[in-house]
Amino acid sequence: MREVLGFKIYESEQVVAFINSCISNVLILLLYLFITLVLLKVVSNISEKMFRRALSSSIDIEYKKQIATIKNLVKSFSNGLVIIMIGMNLLARYNIDIRPLLAAAGVAGVAIGFAAQKFVEDIIMGILILVEGQLRVGDFVTIDGISGTVEKVTLKMVVIRSVNGHVNYIRNGIIQVITNQTRDFATPIFDVGVAYNSDIDKVMNVMLDVAKEMRNDERYKAFILSDMEIAGVNEFQDNAVVIRASIKTKPANQWFIQRSYNKLLKEAFDREHIEIPFPQRDLHIIKADE
Repeated sequence: MREVLGFKIYESEQVVAFINSCISNVLILLLYLFITLVLLKVVSNISEKMFRRALSSSIDIEYKKQIATIKNLVKSFSNGLVIIMIGMNLLARYNIDIRPLLAAAGVAGVAIGFAAQKFVEDIIMGILILVEGQLRVGDFVTIDGISGTVEKVTLKMVVIRSVNGHVNYIRNGIIQVITNQTRDFATPIFDVGVAYNSDIDKVMNVMLDVAKEMRNDERYKAFILSDMEIAGVNEFQDNAVVIRASIKTKPANQWFIQRSYNKLLKEAFDREHIEIPFPQRDLHIIKADE
């Protein structure tokens, strides 16, 4: 390099060396990027193979949900570990001492831990949710008034898709109550209203007969775990006597059984001429004297 009229003039060899250095660095970065993508793909395939046998061999849907949740967590952790290792190796490649960075990260982590209490709460609550198995991917839950199917569970948040298709992201730290409607079994409640002049014993027998027919029907018997239980007359409304009953079903099948039973019960009531009341109004027309 030489200076002419105040301008620095680089020799051609220096320019070529600089260009070669830039090209070399770009190629190295592209190589590291390629290696990272390959490793992420390999880790993903290994995770899929690890859990594929368990997911395909088990017929227990509850076990499958638990395995699917654990699989997503393992994949997320493995991907993060791969990225950290590649990043540290890249820094070492350029002779960047990572020990001060690690020390600074530790100090910064402590500071962030005090400053970002909500983030820490999310992580702690996420660990408790996963360890205790409070919810899993595929469960139908209600959290903070939001109901839907669990699509993703992480240490930071729970992702729920509502029945209308909306996706809800709920921070783990704000979760107070989780209502899981698809664990072990479900018990749909039937409040059947009939007219006051109905024979209550006959109504109960018809309700039990419809439930027995469903237990013997190939379309429904696989989802029903017990016979119907009738609690009795539950309420007197303005225009109806309400009889309460329940059936124990397999989890996540209570809505199908409940809708099917309502349809069959309506047909049975029509055959037996049992009236299902509805609000009515009597009009008395008084003709004024001319």
